[in-house]
Amino acid sequence: MGFDRRTLRCGLVMVLAGYATLLSMVVLSNMGALQMLHEVEKSMRKGDRSVLEKPVEPVGKYAYAFYLPYDTSLQQMCALYVQVKDIAKLTDPELGAELVLLHIRDVPDQIRSLLEEQTKVKFQRLHIPKYKENHKLWESFAKFSGLAALKYERVIFIGINTLIRGNLDYLFHHSTYVAGIAAPRIYWLKQPMITAEGPIVLDPIHPMMISVGHGKMISPWLLDRSTSELEWINTYFLEHAALFDSFSSLSTEEFTPGATWYKFWGKKFQLAPTEILKQTRIVHFFPGQEPWTTESGHIDTLPSAELRTIFSAWYDSASLCLEVNST
Repeated sequence: MGFDRRTLRCGLVMVLAGYATLLSMVVLSNMGALQMLHEVEKSMRKGDRSVLEKPVEPVGKYAYAFYLPYDTSLQQMCALYVQVKDIAKLTDPELGAELVLLHIRDVPDQIRSLLEEQTKVKFQRLHIPKYKENHKLWESFAKFSGLAALKYERVIFIGINTLIRGNLDYLFHHSTYVAGIAAPRIYWLKQPMITAEGPIVLDPIHPMMISVGHGKMISPWLLDRSTSELEWINTYFLEHAALFDSFSSLSTEEFTPGATWYKFWGKKFQLAPTEILKQTRIVHFFPGQEPWTTESGHIDTLPSAELRTIFSAWYDSASLCLEVNST
């Protein structure tokens, strides 16, 4: 028995409606997602449909993204230089991942010259709303407010408070993230808590990330609160961000005798600190343990061989930057 066109059309409509319902159930799987989409819906009711009606065409597949810190002191600039330089050295060139530096204020000439000479980093200026009392706070949200400028399928953000010790390209190849974001837990803070420093993997062309990049979720937050990016990311994304193992961002306290988190992973894996360090791709400098707060001549006084290895590696990478900026 055959089917007329009207019957087929009705059947197709029912199938598509069922698929749309199922997709909605997946996307709106928790209150965090509902909060974000509620904000987008409010904008649509006001006539702003730009988030949904302007498809984003990626200009590239993958990118490592960095951002110029509010503090442009020598130490902070050299920390940024180390990050970009180390990623450029460790990433597989065949992958084709681009390097992008987001900046709101001008990049200091000496740092720009060093980066242009030694890497193929692209400079992307951001233009953000200047709230009279919240401008500095807004600048701390650069990785999220800059998403609209990053038209890649996937981006890895890494903060300057880390030392990259191994290739991170594998983070590009994880499966699709329901909310367009993945990050490790900050295991040394009260749980649950995910990092805002990195590595954070974002899918800028994901609908939820598009709404973030357009400022839908950030502007109201900054106008109503005086708080941190860490609190913001955990308020909206903690419940539905894909999680990496916390080993993806290991604290320097792991190698600091007497510290609260000394041998935290060593005890779990029953490995000596030396073996843990060998398997660590990212080391997060615990507050107060940043290499730029320790003179290179004092490295020998650090309390463990692993810390001396970490700090020496940072100073080796930063040597040219420190030399150029000291003249």
